[in-house]
Amino acid sequence: MKWMVRLEDSVRRPVKPITLLDLAVRLSVVAMFLAVSVKAQFTSNVQGFVLDPSGAVLVGATVGLRNLGTGVQNVMKTGEGGNYRFSSLPAGNCRDFR
Repeated sequence: MKWMVRLEDSVRRPVKPITLLDLAVRLSVVAMFLAVSVKAQFTSNVQGFVLDPSGAVLVGATVGLRNLGTGVQNVMKTGEGGNYRFSSLPAGNCRDFR
């Protein structure tokens, strides 16, 4: 019968040993993918409320945030409840400005 496999046909060939160069290339490719996936996870959010001296919320107040390392500024207006939220900010030191 043609579909039957003889034992001699299923014998495996010897495995080629991995060289140091092969190992270094494989590890560097894995490290690149890990570095990209880890870097994408470091973001943060800043949120809060703007109140006047009497404690009432300020609707439509301008709120600004500046990254001290890059100088990038983000500006937005507060919502109906006086709230604001800066999302997906890159890692760094920030300060509010007016």
